[in-house]
Amino acid sequence: MREFLYQNMVNKGVDYTIKNVDTLLKTNDYKIKSDQDLNGFGYELLGEDKINMAIEIFKLNTRLFPNVANTYDSLGEAYMVKSNKELAIQCYEKVLEIDPDNESAKAILKKLKEKINY
Repeated sequence: MREFLYQNMVNKGVDYTIKNVDTLLKTNDYKIKSDQDLNGFGYELLGEDKINMAIEIFKLNTRLFPNVANTYDSLGEAYMVKSNKELAIQCYEKVLEIDPDNESAKAILKKLKEKINY
């Protein structure tokens, strides 16, 4: 599924792939079984320095699994890599909305807000 999505993103464009992901996957008999399927793919893209692609995959993950705090955590991390602190803050605030006891998100959010207030 990851290779299939990646090839579509490269050949048909990221926007097209994300917009049509449901149809593309169904037509080709692929399924996203859990948030971990896309999460791992997003981190692979981050590791290859394909930050914009990773962000789109993480955004898709938040759309498909809106009640999973980890999806927003990963998206927030990608926004930090891109130096978009405002969007990272929004993501970590969403993490805490879903999982108020997430100490890691609390610490990251605190650091992000401190850096913005300089």
